[in-house]
Amino acid sequence: MRKVTDKDVVKLKYKLTVHDGTVVEDSGDDAVDMIMGKGLIIPGFEKLILGTEVGYKVEGGKINKLDAFGEWDKSMEQVVELKEIPREVEIEEGGIMHVGSEGGQGRMATVKEIYDDFIILDFNHPLVGKNLLIDFEILDIYTFDPENPPAPPKLKEPEPKEEEKA
Repeated sequence: MRKVTDKDVVKLKYKLTVHDGTVVEDSGDDAVDMIMGKGLIIPGFEKLILGTEVGYKVEGGKINKLDAFGEWDKSMEQVVELKEIPREVEIEEGGIMHVGSEGGQGRMATVKEIYDDFIILDFNHPLVGKNLLIDFEILDIYTFDPENPPAPPKLKEPEPKEEEKA
């Protein structure tokens, strides 16, 4: 039977959670295509997939934070003067902001602290420093075709925690 290589696309169903049970991503009942070997998947997840075959199933596969989004990096924090932020932008400590750049590309940042004249933004990934768990099932394996790449996955929104529903 064919085994997954770093030159394949893998069709699978999966659910990614943090150790506290918070669901981060969930494909639900829909299968998604994951392109292997291109740096598009967190390394720990790709390691769990490589060498498997159709029908392979994992529940509670462990992904160490170093194979996910790494350790928190102080150099990823940035001080931004409040006068640089448009007035219509809501700023909330712990909130997520989309920060644009001159090239039109943007990045997401967490508002770490708010002061009278400035804020501190944290550009570390929100899952940095967290160990993750993954459930997945391999449904199909096929060769990556750059002329006909798979569509981006449509993921199910995670269910809010009980305290968020109230």
